[in-house]
Amino acid sequence: TEIEEKSPAFHEFLRELTSQAARSKGLNLYSYLIMPVQRLPRYEMMFGDLIRHTPEDHPDYSHLQRALKNIIGVAKEVDEAKHHFNCKLKFEELVSRMLGRPKELANEKRTLHMYGDLTVNKGATPYECFMFNDIFVLCKVSDGGLYEWVKDIPLQGAALKNYRDGSGITNAFGVALANSETYLLSARNGDLKQSWMTRIQKVLLLKQSLLHDVDRNAEVEKKLKRVARRRSSRRLSQKRSSAMGAILSLGN
Repeated sequence: TEIEEKSPAFHEFLRELTSQAARSKGLNLYSYLIMPVQRLPRYEMMFGDLIRHTPEDHPDYSHLQRALKNIIGVAKEVDEAKHHFNCKLKFEELVSRMLGRPKELANEKRTLHMYGDLTVNKGATPYECFMFNDIFVLCKVSDGGLYEWVKDIPLQGAALKNYRDGSGITNAFGVALANSETYLLSARNGDLKQSWMTRIQKVLLLKQSLLHDVDRNAEVEKKLKRVARRRSSRRLSQKRSSAMGAILSLGN
């Protein structure tokens, strides 16, 4: 790993640890680190089996169902955390290895949500694609492992389209832009297609929600300004009335 390459002492420590079968049971550190993650699917299978062999009128049946639901929820959270961590690492790699993009890719508001190879508009050669919260970036991978920038596709106002297999396309979906242009994208298999569509839909829904929040905040700000103007007008009117009353009292 990269850590071992940077630290020969750490590499030697891991080698010695693995060689001590009585202590490590023949497993290396990475095997132990992955164990908690691997446990979750096993618990899911275990509780599923228990539920299948437990009568519905048994006192433990509802508790087993709740336990299974909690395990599935935790497993999803772990998978999501792993996905975001891998996206963060990939983003850092992309920034350091991208060529040809006229603008800086990294900024504090931009996050990577999905990446992988897709064919675009029925092309023969797949592109390496990166979906951020605001843009969809197409790249070509060079022999040296560098990413040659091809195009940015803005996601503001975009919509997701699903296509059935047929007419020379398989595992295809589309991103329709605000300017009526549509990009036809094809994944390697149905599972990857579904993953891409799920991630894209989440990003688009989030963008719509943020736009609605901006609109609501702007409307609230307008209302607050109108209220402030009315209050200011009432205070001014009260001051004028007080001043006129004082003048009249002096005249009397």
